[in-house]
Amino acid sequence: MTQLGRAQAKVAFQANHDALTGLGNRRSFNERFHQECARSRRSGSPFTLVLFDIDDFKVVNDTYGHWAGDEALRFLAGRTRECLRETDAAFRVGGEEFALILPDTPGEQGLVVAERLRKALAAAPVPSGGRRTGAPHRQLRLGHLPRRPGYGGKRPV
Repeated sequence: MTQLGRAQAKVAFQANHDALTGLGNRRSFNERFHQECARSRRSGSPFTLVLFDIDDFKVVNDTYGHWAGDEALRFLAGRTRECLRETDAAFRVGGEEFALILPDTPGEQGLVVAERLRKALAAAPVPSGGRRTGAPHRQLRLGHLPRRPGYGGKRPV
C-alpha cells in the first residue's frame, strides 16, 4: 500500500471509529443500523439491537478522575468485543452509551448475548486510576430490541 493509501485508510478509520475505545462511533452506528434494517426487510432475516449504558458514570470521573473514567471505558469496550461474534458490531454512541448490532440474531438469542455481556462485565472490576472498582458494573443497564422479519415500518426503531 502506498503512503497515500495508508493515509486515506487512516482517515477513513478515524471518521468511523471512536478515538478512545476503538469501537464504531455514532456515525458508523447510524449507517450500519440502516443497512441492517434494509437487509432485514430484503432478506427476511432478523437482527437484534442491544443498547447499554453506565448509569451515574459521572461518579467514576468525579471520584477517580477523567483518566480513570477513560480507562474504564476502554476496558468496557475491550470486554464487549470479547463477547461478540465476528459478524456482530459494537459502537460507542455517546459518553458512556453503547450499542451492539447482532445480525441474523432473533430476539431470544440476542437476549442470551446481552446476558453473556452483562456477566462478563460484572465478572471483573473496572480498572480506575490504578485501583480496581466494581462501581460501573453495579450500574450497567442493558436493553435489547429484536428486529423481526416482515416488520413493515420504513424507519424502524
